[in-house]
Amino acid sequence: MHFQVVVPVITPILEGEIDYESLDVLIPHIIDEGADMLFMSGLTGEFEKLGQRQKIGIFEKTIDASKNEVPILAGINGPTLNDTLNLLEEVCQLNLEAVVLAPTYLSTVSPVTLLDRVLDQSTKPVILYNNPPLCGGRHYNWQDLGVLANHPMLLGIKDSSGDAEYFSRLKTFEGDRFWVYQGSESTLLRDAPPYSNGVVAGTGNVAARLFKRLYTPECREEWPEVIEDLGKLKAEIRSLGEGNYVAGIKQKLHMMGILNSAEMAA
Repeated sequence: MHFQVVVPVITPILEGEIDYESLDVLIPHIIDEGADMLFMSGLTGEFEKLGQRQKIGIFEKTIDASKNEVPILAGINGPTLNDTLNLLEEVCQLNLEAVVLAPTYLSTVSPVTLLDRVLDQSTKPVILYNNPPLCGGRHYNWQDLGVLANHPMLLGIKDSSGDAEYFSRLKTFEGDRFWVYQGSESTLLRDAPPYSNGVVAGTGNVAARLFKRLYTPECREEWPEVIEDLGKLKAEIRSLGEGNYVAGIKQKLHMMGILNSAEMAA
């Protein structure tokens, strides 16, 4: 399984509740923009502020709104090991491609122990999400991943660390079944053409087509133009969010008439 442009979808909120009406508009918009896959309930989706029933509702609505046009990933992290495993049990009953697991920062369980428990229980393939700055400094040790990369249920990793040496080490584990995705947009844009085989890009909520262009045969010729367009869009989003990039994405989507509100999850 390999998809070049994966979009970690924001969670629309209206008056403190999940705005399923906006989600029903947002999902087709992202697909029409050229996204290869959707990632629900990640950090861009404010997973840490959502309860289990809300997450299941988001997954079910996304399955319906996507009309089987693209595969869907489901973030399964909860505040404790039991919360994560309980959500995993429900998610495994849904029509989803795979689950995504980060080294949760709200639990005393080590990243490897958490991963072992998930791999033992999951009937869905697993993709890892490495983002130390937003997970209390926790990350997946690359030596451990060198052993785990051959696990039949482990499909790959999204690395948002921005650590070039770490990413390079991860790339050595890449093969027909294990894929390494760039999760740091700023790092991706420094590579020409992309060093990664795929990207997980929050800005794709607004304009997935720009990232899609980075993986075309013409990318070398189009690179300067695409980088300029992405730079302008990212600067606008940062300005709209006043330092909070997810808030900026929501503001931009609200301005585009896709969201009913730019409200953040509480």
